[in-house]
This record gives sequence, C-alpha cells and structure tokens, in this order.
Amino acid sequence: MKYYCCDQRRREVIKLSDTLINGLEYLEVDDSGVVGDPTRQLTLFVKFLRPMNYLELNENNFRITGGERIKTVEIEWIDSADNLPDDSELVDGLVPRNEFVVIRTKSYGDFSQYTLSLVSGPDSDTPPDGVDPRLSEIQFSFKVQCASDFDCATTIPCPIPPVDNPRLDYLAKDYASFRRLMLALDTGTAIVGPARGDIFTGSGDAAGALAGHVRNAATFHILIPRAAAERYLHAEG
Repeated sequence: MKYYCCDQRRREVIKLSDTLINGLEYLEVDDSGVVGDPTRQLTLFVKFLRPMNYLELNENNFRITGGERIKTVEIEWIDSADNLPDDSELVDGLVPRNEFVVIRTKSYGDFSQYTLSLVSGPDSDTPPDGVDPRLSEIQFSFKVQCASDFDCATTIPCPIPPVDNPRLDYLAKDYASFRRLMLALDTGTAIVGPARGDIFTGSGDAAGALAGHVRNAATFHILIPRAAAERYLHAEG
C-alpha cells in the first residue's frame, strides 16, 4: 500500500515547476507477509517528486514519530536506490531509482499511525534546504498486511423510538360516537351543544331527490378536539 503525501495539488505544482524544489510523493512499507521473516515491516521505500541525489540526505534527515504502544522507531540505515546492488530485491520495481530512498529501521511499529518527516538535522523540525515544507512528511502505518485486533467499527447510536401516539382514523365509521353526537344536538325543543347537524334518512332515488329539495347534498364531517379524540381512543382500547 502506498501512503501519499496529503497535499495532492501541491505535489502537481512542484512536479510541473522548473525549480529544484523537491518533496515527498509517497511511502511504501515492505512486508513480505511471511510469518518468521526477520525483515518484515523494517523497510520503507520513500518516493520523491524528482531525483534527490543533490539533497545529500542521511539518517539524521529522517525522523519517525507517533505510535501508541511503540513510540520509538529508530533508523538503522538509509540509502538511495541508485546505490544498492542491481540484483537486490529491495530495488526491484523502483522506477526511476534515482527518485527513491530505501530506509531500514531497527524495529517495526504498532498498529497506530506514524509520521515520517524530513528534517535538517536531529535537533531541528524544519525540512532540509530544497525540500518543500508542505511536502516534507507522510503519515503511514507499519501494519499494512496485518489483521488488527482493534475494533474499528463505527459506533451507530440506537435510534430514538417513535412516540406511541393514539391512532386517529378519520375514515373509520364510528356509529356509536356519531349517534351520541346527534342525540346531544336534538333535545326536542332547542339545538344545544357545540355543533349542529341535520340528517335526512331514506332510500332509493326518490329519497335522494327529496333530500335535494330539502337541502343541498353534502358530506357530514365531525370535528372534535384532538385531546378529546385521544381520550376517546384510549377508553376504547
């Protein structure tokens, strides 16, 4: 897996420029995946944007920081890929070789993130001359091909259960409530109560025609307060 320097636009600008400014392009951890291999995760291939021979870098110009359980990862040696033997497996596939630095560490790190930084010296945090500061470090992990024993699943909060409101079905044919309403309206002498309704009963086309003469045909709606409806539905179960 290749870990690229985070500022992609900056990388493209430096590549297309005519200056000698250089910077890191990506880092790759060499891991054979073979259990018992003593060199597993100890070799880093560092790709620069352009040939870096003129920078004259050594192990004091590279620093590895980070980690949780293993915070100190020291560098054993570094070398340009150009200086390694042609038959070395380390340089196989590194093209062009004059843009690569091979780093061998004394130990590997843990599963957390590390940062490889280019610095002017062991007591400095600034990059060497000729290196773009925004392209002078890369975050990476040693454990590219290792299964982690950490649970990286995102915690999904439980959804808030919906409020159990009473069911209000305005299309239900509630004859009992309708009957109580109409009986409350007509006391035989005067209309009392919160509403008024007139009902014509009959059957067949003749009854429909007669009802049309008495009053225009209409749909009968019952409007009651929501609180009253909730109490009624609760009582009905």
